[in-house]
This record gives sequence, C-alpha cells and structure tokens, in this order.
Amino acid sequence: MKRVQKMLAATFHYDMDIPTVIRFLGNNYTGEYRNSHKIIATLKETECDEEIIKDLQRLYNIGAPNKLNASSSHQNFLDFFRYGNHTSILKNIDKTSQAMNKEDRNQFLIPLPSWITRFIKHLHLTPQGLLTKPGKSDRLIWDGSFIPHWQATSINMMLTHESEPKIIYGDAFVRHLETIWNLRISHPHSDILLFDDDVKGAFWHCKYHPDIASAFSFIIGRFLFIPLGGTFGSITSPANFEPIARARTQLAGKLSHRRDLLAKHQHIIDKVKFSNKPTTNTVFVQAVQDSIHKGVTNSQKTTYHMFVDDNLFAQIAQNIKHAMAASIEALYTILGFPETEKRQSPLSLDKYFDSVCSYERIQLGFQVNTRTMSIALTEKKRLSMLDELANKDCKSFTLLQGVILCGSLEFWANTSPWIRFIYHQLRSSVNKCLTNCSKITKNKEEIKLLISDMANSKDKADYIMKDKILQKTIAKETYKCQHKTYIDKEMRTELIIMKNILSNPKKYSLETPIAHIIQREPDFISY
Repeated sequence: MKRVQKMLAATFHYDMDIPTVIRFLGNNYTGEYRNSHKIIATLKETECDEEIIKDLQRLYNIGAPNKLNASSSHQNFLDFFRYGNHTSILKNIDKTSQAMNKEDRNQFLIPLPSWITRFIKHLHLTPQGLLTKPGKSDRLIWDGSFIPHWQATSINMMLTHESEPKIIYGDAFVRHLETIWNLRISHPHSDILLFDDDVKGAFWHCKYHPDIASAFSFIIGRFLFIPLGGTFGSITSPANFEPIARARTQLAGKLSHRRDLLAKHQHIIDKVKFSNKPTTNTVFVQAVQDSIHKGVTNSQKTTYHMFVDDNLFAQIAQNIKHAMAASIEALYTILGFPETEKRQSPLSLDKYFDSVCSYERIQLGFQVNTRTMSIALTEKKRLSMLDELANKDCKSFTLLQGVILCGSLEFWANTSPWIRFIYHQLRSSVNKCLTNCSKITKNKEEIKLLISDMANSKDKADYIMKDKILQKTIAKETYKCQHKTYIDKEMRTELIIMKNILSNPKKYSLETPIAHIIQREPDFISY
C-alpha cells in the first residue's frame, strides 16, 4: 500500500501525466539498466542479422509496439470502465491479488488507487480474466480483443501485425528435431542430451513507450494498474519479443564454442540433474545422411531454437554443459545480468532446476527421445485424453465439447499420424454440430440487427471494421451454443477404439520416428 501511495504522490506531482511519471521512475520501470549500446555492439561483433539489430534498437531505445496511432472516445472509455472484468477474476480475487502483488514487486507496472482512473489522460481500460489449468500456474489474461458491445473499440483493434517484427517461432520444434537428426548423423554412437530453459516474465521485458503505456491499463479491485511492458493478450506482444528471442539464439550459437563460460555459470549448471550414461547394451537408432541433412560440421557449436520464451537445444553429452552456459550468457547479455537485490533474474531458475537434462525429455508437450529418435505422447497427456474420452460416455455433446476433443486428437496425431483415420465420424459429427449451431446463432435477433447495421455502414472502412467484429461475435456465440448433437453408433465405435488404444500403450505404439516428421530426401524408387 505504501508503494501505491508513493505512486499517487508522484502522479499528483507531475500533474497526472503518466508518461512523465514513468520517465521519472526510470531504471527497472523503463529497462534503463540494460546497456543498449553495448548489447547492440556485441551483436554486431557476432554478426547478428541486421533486421534483428534494427528491431532491438527500436525496442530498447524507443519502446513497443512499433506503431500505435489511434483515438478512443470518452464513451468508449466509459463502456469498458462500466463492464469491468470477466467473472473469472471475481471468482478468484485472492489469487489475482497475489499475482498483481508479484508483478508490482518486480516493478512491471504502476499501481494506483482505482478512483484516479477518470482523471488520467489517454487511458484505455482492458478487461482481465484468470486462466486456471491443472498442473500449471494461474495466468492473468489481458483480454485486448474483447468488446462489451458492437460500437466499442478494443485496444487490439487499434494495433496491427503488419508494422511489427515478423514471427518465426511456429516451426521452432521441427527445426529442433532437424538439429537432433543432424547430430545423430555425425555422432551415431554418442548420447545426445536435450535441454531447454525459459525466460522469466518474457513479454514484460518489451517495455512500452511511456507515452502510450496508459492505453494498456486495467482495474482489479480497488487498484488501477498501468503495465510498463508487453501484456499477455496484446496482439503485438509475441512479435516484439521475437527480436529478443532471435538475438539470443544467434548470440548463444556464436558463444557455444567457448569453454570459459562453463566456469562462469557453474553454480547454476551444477544444480541440474543429468540422466545416467548409456551402457554397452544401449541401442542408438541411426539417422541417414542425404542431400538435405549432412550432419554437423562443428560438434562444439550448438544450434538453438526458441518457441516464444522456451529455448530448445540438443548436444552430445560432453558438450551439453557448455551449451547450457552459452544459453545463459546470451540471455544475460541481452536482458541484463542478474542483480537479484534490484530486480528479478531473466532466467526462470525454478523451471531450470525442476527438470532433468536427458536423452529423453518433454519439450513443448511432446516426449522426445534421442536414443530411439522418436517423439511420443506423454503419459500425462495420455491419461488426460483417456479422461476426456471417458466423459463422452453420455448420449450427446455440445459444439465446444466436440471441438476440444478434436483439438486433443489432433495433438495426438502429431505423434501418431495414423490416428486421423480412426476419428472420421467424430469429425463429421462435430461439423454437423457446427452447422446447426451456426444456423441457430445467425437466427438470433441481436445477430440479425448487427448484420443490418453492418449493411448500412457509412463507408468501406466502417464496413470492414464491422464485418470483422461481426465474424468474431458470430464465432463466439456459435461456440457458446448449447445445442447438442447425438452420438451415433459409428462415432461411439470410434470412441471405444480410441479408448482401447490409449489404455494399452504397450500394445499400440504412441510414438512416431523423427524421420517421419522432418523434411528428408525420399528414399524410395518410383517406377
């Protein structure tokens, strides 16, 4: 509460001008502790891509996002002010308050009394939600796409992907598997160990430009919070973290040949557990060289791939610790070396120490094994899917239930592609349910009124904007529809078969070779 009072005093002192308050706070609040000139110089020395360096210079010296040029009416402000937050916040207000206390301690935002909201210039409010998943930490969702009604304008509608850095993390996992494949080509009888580390509070490191920070504000309970870094839910947050991720992987790759870094970060790496060494009876599935994959040219150099904030890498046992040290050094170089008495470390140490560096490791939800050269469904996911299928013992299902099940099955199909041929009737039934729910939604009076309003738009820009909102509204209402589709005999048979497969993992293989996932030169002869 003392910090809230101090922030309020600073706000009064600077005539309610939040940008000036942020600049006054400086240091952790603006990322000034990072020596941007030194970071950029280091990246240039290591021949980092010019595009990445340009994006980082803008991110460090100006802020995020790259572009925000918009306006919002007082009525629009009142609409969001009166709506408040989603019900998940009210149901979990204690958990939410704990999360906000943590972010305040880390100096990721400015807390103020909520009554001051109406008096701050250029302020927009965004509803909050709390995402709770079993086995995972609760996550606050900054719902930047939500609108309380047709005429409202959300902050994500004021932003655009087009002017932000490009995102490449979508194929990071496949690139990681290709690295494993090439390592196995060059090291046919060596253990290849897997590891990954996380960036703590990843998006928060992308600081907003002080002049637009208040546009991302939100209220929880009696407090107004002005976030100073990327919010989880903004359409520009992943894109603005991408230059940091790409710079880190490139710098870590350049540093991975160095042998002096291990001693520097030994105090961290020594706390990590490692799998047992292979025995004389250990079998290593081999990888075949072709014109696409020819192995690695330098075994001491490590290749890194980041999926958002997860840095994936693989290396032979004698080099893995050096790879870990280079990854840590690169992260600290780009986001700042730890000063725990002043700020939170950018390396997620709790996750770092909770896992085992091994030939077999869960990465991005898949069980990866470098001895069998395969990926498989994790035991946790297998049991979770069995529970999902068990819930389908009823006679019917809603669209949302069907879509969630299909999503889980598609995830399973990544490790067992043949499963897609087993749930054909399930997909047909879900599509049938979707068609019925869509018809019901479009016949609703409020949807008809929206369609009529869109048809009477003043100009093309107004029509395009309303069309986007209409599509989102129809989609949301469609998936909320409680119309039920009956489970027919064919679909029930499919469900029984899938439950049988998942219940007998020793009988039915739930893994697929890495060779079947990565792009390879065909090894068959066509006639």
